Amino acid sequence: NTVAGAEFDRFRGLLGNMEVRLDAKIHKLLEQQLRKNLEAADRPLMADIAAMKQQAAEAAEELRKFAEVSRQNDSIWTSLAQLAARLEEMQLDVDRLAGAATGGPGWPKTR
Repeated sequence: NTVAGAEFDRFRGLLGNMEVRLDAKIHKLLEQQLRKNLEAADRPLMADIAAMKQQAAEAAEELRKFAEVSRQNDSIWTSLAQLAARLEEMQLDVDRLAGAATGGPGWPKTR
């Protein structure tokens, strides 16, 4: 009876050890599979992120170009405003000369 009891205890110990090793192996396999699944799921996300970074870089370049064009347009508008002011001065000079030549108000007639 004690031999059977000792044999039973030894068998229970072996089963316990097998259970611990099997549990560790199952956890390791599950962890490996989970890691593979996550990596597989991450690939499309990483591709999407890379595409978004590229789009952001392109948008930043477009914004830089737009800012440059806007700056150039500001210069053009400033130049046009200066030109308009100068044309207005020239028109006043022409009007004065025409007034002087025709004896307009405030000018004696030259003919």
